[in-house]
This record gives sequence, C-alpha cells and structure tokens, in this order.
Amino acid sequence: MGRGLRNSQNLSFVGMLALTALVTVFAYQEIHREWVLFRKAETAFSKKGFSEAVSLYEEAIAAGARTPTAYRRLGESCLALGRFREALETYEQLLRLYPEDLSAMKNLAALYDQFDRPEDAIALYLRYESRSSLDVPSLLRLANLYQRKQDWESAGSLYRKILDRDPGSVAGRMGLAELLSWTRRYEEAEALYRDVLKEDPGHRRARIQLARVLSWSGRFEESIEEYRTALNPSSGK
Repeated sequence: MGRGLRNSQNLSFVGMLALTALVTVFAYQEIHREWVLFRKAETAFSKKGFSEAVSLYEEAIAAGARTPTAYRRLGESCLALGRFREALETYEQLLRLYPEDLSAMKNLAALYDQFDRPEDAIALYLRYESRSSLDVPSLLRLANLYQRKQDWESAGSLYRKILDRDPGSVAGRMGLAELLSWTRRYEEAEALYRDVLKEDPGHRRARIQLARVLSWSGRFEESIEEYRTALNPSSGK
C-alpha cells in the first residue's frame, strides 16, 4: 500500500511539473508575445518565406518589438516581394526612430531614386554626410544623382573626394571621366579612360567611352580603332 501511495504521489508531482511547464510557456508567450512573434518572423525570413515574415514582423512591431532589426527585416522582406512602397514607408519609420541607421539610409535613398524622388535621396545622403563620412559606394551614388541633375560641380567634387580616399577606384575614375567628357574637357577624360585601360585593357565600357571622347574631339580614325577593339570578343568586358 505504501508503494502504491508513493507511486501516486510521484505521478501527481510529475503532473504538477508538466502543468507548471505548460503554464510557464503559455504565460511567457502572453507576456512576451512580441518576441515570440519576432522569433517566428526571423524563422520565416531565414527560410525565405517573405510573405509570412512580413505579417509576423508587422505583428511583432505592433506588439512592441520596435527594434532596428525588426524594421530592417520587414523592409528587406517587402523588397524581396516587390512591395516597394511598403518598404519605403518601413525605412522612413525606422529612420524616424533610429536616425543613425546607415543601412536603412542606403535602402531608403535607393527607393527615393526609384520613385523619381532624387532630391529626397540627395537630402538623405547629405544628412548622413554632415554627421559622419559616407562610405565610397554611397558617395558614388550621390555623385551619380548630382550628375544626372547636371550639377557638374557637386558631382565632380564628390568624384575627386572618392579618388582622394581610394585612388584605385575604377568607378570613381569612370564617373569623373564621363562628367569631364560631358563638359567638353576631353583631354582630362581621355587620360582617365586610358588610365583604366592601362590596368585592364579588356574593360569594354572604358574603351567605348574613350572612343566616344575621341570622336567628339575630332580624332575619328583613333575613335574607329578603339570601337573596333571594343567590339572584339576577345577584349573582355
């Protein structure tokens, strides 16, 4: 009889432990609902279930998980689904809460440009440039925005800043050379294109743009030769 009583007590104790565990899990899920949702969203995101991730991140944020990661992942999920307007609004909200988030700034600037809002993109880059130095890819995008506006002076200043920081930047030299060619400074543009081609003779875009500059400056035979070289499949890029 004593053994039966002990077994009954043990079963009761195990049952209480199981019930306590269930109550604890349920209570945690209710008390920390935002983080439970956030972890589920992260799992969906890692498996590329972006549609599910969007819903879960939105629920998590609404429940209180207003972290940079939650907003950033929500924006990335919207981008992956082609929901660009929602992504733009998400990054705007993120930057209102966390104005120093450089990754969000880059994505939002790209979206502003995509939605034909170059002035907003430029203002965003300049806001960050005034606080801390932008990285070279961001400076290149900002220079390109100025160049498309035909603000040659601002674009040229940025390209030179890029080359001061990274003299070997092919994108910086190509951008500055193109700007110089549009402003009829052909000799300077030619020198930059030839500098790129000296390092990489197969750089087709540099050779085609060099041919164009030579044509614009009246050196037609040299231009034709460069075009022929560029069109040679063995020339590379």
